[in-house]
Formats: sequence, C-alpha cells, structure tokens
Amino acid sequence: MMKKVICVAFAAILCLFVSCGKKQNNAVESEELVFMTLNQQDTTDVINLVNKYTAFLLANQADSAMAMLHVLKNDSLSDVPAELKNKYKLSHSAFRPVRYQIDTMRFRDEKDCEVKFSAVLFEKAEGDTAPNTISFHVKPVRRNGVWYLTVADSDDLNTLNSRLDNYQGVEPVK
Repeated sequence: MMKKVICVAFAAILCLFVSCGKKQNNAVESEELVFMTLNQQDTTDVINLVNKYTAFLLANQADSAMAMLHVLKNDSLSDVPAELKNKYKLSHSAFRPVRYQIDTMRFRDEKDCEVKFSAVLFEKAEGDTAPNTISFHVKPVRRNGVWYLTVADSDDLNTLNSRLDNYQGVEPVK
C-alpha cells in the first residue's frame, strides 16, 4: 500500500514538472497566468483527503463522506446542497466495492485540481478482461494552505473551472 501511495505521489509530481515546464513557455506571452507552488506535502494532503473520503464510503458512512465535500461558488467554499448530496449518496450506495483506488491526480492551480478515483467492484482473476471499476472525480482546492474536496460534475472535468453555478441557495462554509 505504501509503495502504491509513493508511486501515485511520484507520478503526480512528475506530471506536475512536465506540465509546468510546458506552461512556463506560455508565461512570457501572458502576465496573467499564475502558477501554483506545490510540494510533497500538498500531494500527501490531497491523497490523505481522498483516502479518508473513500474509507468513509467503503465503511458505508456516506454522511461522513458527504460532510467532507464542498462546492466552490463565486470563489467561496460552500456546503453541498442537499439535492446534490443525495445524488452522490445514491450513486455510491448503488454498489458495494471491495476497495477504492486513486487513478490520476492533476494540479493546475489552487482552485482547479482533479482527482479521478475508482471503486473496484471485484478482484479480477488472471486473464479476466471484464470491467471491474466505476470511476468518480473530486476537485481539491487549497485555501490558506489547507486542502478541501469539492464536487466535480461532467461540465467542469475537462476545463480550467471547478465552479458549480447551477445550484442555488448555497451558503458559505464558516
């Protein structure tokens, strides 16, 4: 397990160096670009948050998992609306996975990161080609040096925007 965490962290850092190297060429063209400074602790913090979230799901503690999620709205973190919480709870309670695993991590800036993780529904026998995973996404954001998990929907997974503006009545987290 520790080797997997180290491999995931190493891969995330390697991807960060590669993508930052490419983006820095564009920094000359636009002075508005701001790059996030990451260190090993940021990667570890995000991995720990996702692992805690998925541990709650695996233990059938959906309310505790949902309490970890936020919405980024108008540049503020807010609680997830009840309707959206219920949608997430329903999607996670529809099956009983044997474990969860982090598939990919992308760090763009403090408000726009993405973690793709999978629910492994059953362990495969050698040579088995049947699909055994269902993928999910969360979008970590960093505020004042602290990482939070925000919800991700299909509209924002491939963009540089992690806001959900279509949910009304969202109150800021205190």
